[in-house]
Amino acid sequence: MKRLTLYLAVAALTFGIGISSQITRRPYSSTPHHPEILRIHVSLAKEHMNESFPNPAYHIYEISVENVSDRTVRGYALNYEDTYGPGYLAPCSCDGQTLRPGETKTRMVGGFTEGLKVGLDEVRFAGD
Repeated sequence: MKRLTLYLAVAALTFGIGISSQITRRPYSSTPHHPEILRIHVSLAKEHMNESFPNPAYHIYEISVENVSDRTVRGYALNYEDTYGPGYLAPCSCDGQTLRPGETKTRMVGGFTEGLKVGLDEVRFAGD
């Protein structure tokens, strides 16, 4: 009987310590904070509308990538999603992907449907 009481007391003490540590610690955020490295802006290039693509369902977009970090970016990969699903944009030449702090690069991409969303997939820094 004494052994059972001891086991129950240890279990209750362990449970109490676990619950109190969960209550007193800082709540965990489900979205981790990462400093912004590249800012991506996507706009419909109206001056090039249907220039290369006679089908009005496809558009040409202008994608601007700005380095807002304090480090030189050596390369980056972009992903996209349009009405047909996700994919990856082919990278520019290696020289075209070097962005110094504050620098912006713009490229034109075409053949996408309306509502193109572009995101950052991978970043490589100079010296890494």
